[in-house]
Amino acid sequence: GACITGYHHRVEIIARNTLEFNQYISSCKQVTQVYSAHSSSSYANFCKIRQSEQSMPGVVSVVFDKPLSHYYDRLMLPKGPSLGNSFTLAMAYFYVAHWDVLKKDGGRQELLKLGLNPDLLRISIGMEPIDEIVGVFENLFNGSSY
Repeated sequence: GACITGYHHRVEIIARNTLEFNQYISSCKQVTQVYSAHSSSSYANFCKIRQSEQSMPGVVSVVFDKPLSHYYDRLMLPKGPSLGNSFTLAMAYFYVAHWDVLKKDGGRQELLKLGLNPDLLRISIGMEPIDEIVGVFENLFNGSSY
């Protein structure tokens, strides 16, 4: 069968970046919730299926201390779903996946009652140097822009 050239190397870099990004973003006072395979609620189940101790899926989701709209447009990352990209992307997941619910009266409250926060931001970590990825969030939180 066909294989993706450099895939193993890509996965290793993304896993390492994701672990470092998790450590960084979990310490940010502007972030109230972090969801990843390494979150306390997920880690035991993740350990049952991971292929190695270095495994780490490149997706991290966060909820900020303010509505997503406060940060989203100022976040200097490409926006959209990640379908195997090698660069970091941010996606306002619920606005893509559950727009039909969000646009109706009471839809936001409906999602919140189910434990689903519409202000969740999904971040697909890429292969850039981790300092660049962290720097984007440092600039966001410190009010700087490029």
